[in-house]
Parts: sequence; structure tokens; C-alpha cells
Amino acid sequence: MSGLAGCLLFLMNGGMVDDPTVIDNGEAVDLKPGDMHLCANGSKHSIENRTDRDAVVIALILNDLAEG
Repeated sequence: MSGLAGCLLFLMNGGMVDDPTVIDNGEAVDLKPGDMHLCANGSKHSIENRTDRDAVVIALILNDLAEG
């Protein structure tokens, strides 16, 4: 049984227009407050705040601990 691994991003607050965007393996994903996005383990990802307001994001790094 394989566990979950990757980076879970949760947008606490941010803009409602031109929302913060996650770039996940070259694909843009707009986030609204309360949204979550899972970036798979090994993916190339970043967050762009395209607003003039602060964005608060919680990033949870998930390691696959199922092996052992």
C-alpha cells in the first residue's frame, strides 16, 4: 500500500480577482480562499501572487511513510 506524498497547498486568504495561482508542472491553477491543491511528489511547482494584496498560504509537505 502506497502512502500520499507531495505538497498540499491551502490558500487561507488572498484576492478575489486575479487570485493567487499555483504553477504545477507548467499548468496554471487559480486558487480562491479556502481552496486546496495537491502538487504530486517530484512535480515542479510554485505560487504566484498576481495581486497587490498579501496572500496567506499553508504548505504541508507530505512524505510517503508507508514504506518501512
